[in-house]
Amino acid sequence: MTELRRTEVAGLAHELRNHFSVMQNALFLLRNRLPDAGPAVRRPLEILEAEVRAARGLAEAVLDLGRPVDAHPETCDVAARVRDAAETAALGAPAVHLRLPAAEVTGQADPVLLARMVRNLVRNAVEAMGPGGGEIAVSVTREGGEVVTRVADSGPGLPPGEEAAVFAPFHTLKSGGTGLGLALVRAFAEAQGGTVEAANRPEGGAVFTIRLPAEDVP
Repeated sequence: MTELRRTEVAGLAHELRNHFSVMQNALFLLRNRLPDAGPAVRRPLEILEAEVRAARGLAEAVLDLGRPVDAHPETCDVAARVRDAAETAALGAPAVHLRLPAAEVTGQADPVLLARMVRNLVRNAVEAMGPGGGEIAVSVTREGGEVVTRVADSGPGLPPGEEAAVFAPFHTLKSGGTGLGLALVRAFAEAQGGTVEAANRPEGGAVFTIRLPAEDVP
């Protein structure tokens, strides 16, 4: 995407987000003024609210992708941050067995961006495995000058040739997906001086690997 096109898309997303905010406020007022509404009214309002929230989230994701990422890496226990983010992302998925890192692994990371990356990858893994669930193994290790976070699932894996394409903006393998989540993961990794890559596991399922510098880079 050219810089001009990126600016145009970001401008459109900004305007759409403003409209969706107005719609959310109007729906909130409408619900408050109809406290005794029956299911025939309440259910359509709930659907409208959910769809407006989703549309606003999409607009905000486009804005995130269009603006420079402001990263503030700091020395922290990366494993603890990853563990908290993964647990949060897996809430509400009782059929999923989550394996998490236990040992402390110190490195450089922006805590906010790291959490967003891990939550995105874990949610993707939950969706990939479907209602039947499965196992998500999350690990954090120190490998040379890098701290490496891996999110591996027992789902169907990636179609051949999609390992790099999944990070392209608006490229998605999910029905109804936006193709922005993994593009943001890559942008957040690169803003911290790191990388992210996808692969299929020999035993089945996909694995996403985030590599961030272990030490502060002057």
